[in-house]
Amino acid sequence: MTQGVGHPVTFNILHNLGYVYYEQGMLEKAEETYQQALAGKILGSDHVSTLDTVNNLGITYCRQDKLREAEEMFQEALAGYEKALGSDHLLTLNTVNNLGVLYLVQGKLMEAEKMLRRALEGSERQAEEGRGDVSEDADREGKDTVP
Repeated sequence: MTQGVGHPVTFNILHNLGYVYYEQGMLEKAEETYQQALAGKILGSDHVSTLDTVNNLGITYCRQDKLREAEEMFQEALAGYEKALGSDHLLTLNTVNNLGVLYLVQGKLMEAEKMLRRALEGSERQAEEGRGDVSEDADREGKDTVP
């Protein structure tokens, strides 16, 4: 089987390359690479790897002060994570946190508080119930939160 534009391995490579560009501060290149990965709709819009890329594109938009676009990406990732993983999964809560920080930057303090409280309460439930391994999700390649 050949690997090319529509292959899951290619998607994974593009996601990781986008993250490398992001880490190097090459934000336009990161944006283009994430968009290229998403354009093929290789894994489906509700696949966790696709949602990771959508979330990371939102983070990239934040760093570029493209706040409207960032909000759209975070909302899309959040809806997908909730559907695929549930509202208290660590990846879902990470995106809730990202939205909260974005709303804070935008001066939307009520929305920021709502999202950040939701993320905190979800994280506390995770800890109380002993669910999820924080280090497992935190160590995922190409995973980040809004700085």
